[in-house]
Amino acid sequence: MPKLKSTTGTMLTHVRLSPTTTATAPDGIKGTMYYDSTENALMSYDTSWAKVSRTTGSGGTETTYSGYKSHRFLRADSGTNFTITNGSLIVDYLIVGGGGGGGTGNGSTHGDGAGGGGAGAFRTASGVTLSSGNYAVVVGAGGAGISGTNTEGNTGGDSTFNGVTSNGGGAGMEANVIGETNGNASGGGAGGGGNTIGTSPSGTYGNNGGGSPPSGPYAGGGGGGAGGAGQPNSNGTGGAGGAGSANVYFDGTSDYYAAGAGGGSGYGGSPGTGGSSIGGSGGTSPGGAATAGTQNTGSGGGGASQNGTVSGAGADGVVIIRYSN
Repeated sequence: MPKLKSTTGTMLTHVRLSPTTTATAPDGIKGTMYYDSTENALMSYDTSWAKVSRTTGSGGTETTYSGYKSHRFLRADSGTNFTITNGSLIVDYLIVGGGGGGGTGNGSTHGDGAGGGGAGAFRTASGVTLSSGNYAVVVGAGGAGISGTNTEGNTGGDSTFNGVTSNGGGAGMEANVIGETNGNASGGGAGGGGNTIGTSPSGTYGNNGGGSPPSGPYAGGGGGGAGGAGQPNSNGTGGAGGAGSANVYFDGTSDYYAAGAGGGSGYGGSPGTGGSSIGGSGGTSPGGAATAGTQNTGSGGGGASQNGTVSGAGADGVVIIRYSN
C-alpha cells in the first residue's frame, strides 16, 4: 500500500479531516473522502457518496477498553452467535467449561467427607483470523449441587466456540471413590474413607483432583484447577482446591477462572478452601453446607462434610472474544 507523505517529504502518521455536514458535502470526485458530521461517518466517493464500512463484531455483552472490544457470553447467552460483518477480524478468545459439583458425605456423625468438584477446562487462543459470518457459542452449565448422602457430584457442561471445546470439570466423589475425570478438564476430588484413594487424572487443560489417604478422620480431596492440582485431605481437613488461571480478555484487568473446590471435612475437622478464592469451599463438620463456585468462572463446587447432605454447585463457564477496536 502506498504511504502518504507531507509536503516536506516526511511520512504521515495520521490524517485529520474537518467535519462537514451532509448539506455542505464537497463535490464528488472519485477516490475522495470526507467526514460527515450529520451521519457521524467517514464518506467516500465512487459514483456517489457512501459510508465507509467497518468490520464489526456483535453478540454477548460488549465492553470497550484500552484499544480492545470484548464480547462475553454467559450461560444465558448459550446457543447465540458471535457475528462478524463487513470483513474479517483477528481475535483472541477464552473458553472455560462449567465447573464440576461436589459430592456428599456418608451421613454418619463419624463418617467421611466428600470430594470437591474440578474446574472446567481453560483454553485460550490469540491472533485467530475469523471471516464474516455467524459463529455459534455454547456455554456449559456448572454441575448442580446435590442433596442426600454418599452421592457423587454432577459433571460440568462443555463450552464451545469456533470448533474448540472446553469440557466441564469432573465431579467430586462420595466416600472411598476416586474423583471423576471428564475429557480435557480438571479432575474432581476423591471422597474420604479408610482406603487409599489416588488422584483423579486431568485432561490437557486442567489438573488432577486430590486423593484421599487413609488418615482419619476421613475428609474429601480438593478438585483440580487450571493453575494447579487439588490437594489430598489431611487429618480430617479437606484438601484445598487447585488454583485457577488469570486472563485479561474481558476488560483488561486480571480475572481468575477455573479453580478447583475444597473437599468436605471429616469428623471434627476443617473444610478445604476453594482455589484462588473462586472455587467453592467444602462443608464444615458437623453438617455445614458446602459453597458453590463463583458464578461465570467455571470453578468447582465444594464437597459436603461427613454428615452434611448438601454439596456446592459448580459455576457456569464462560466464553470471551476480543479484538483490536
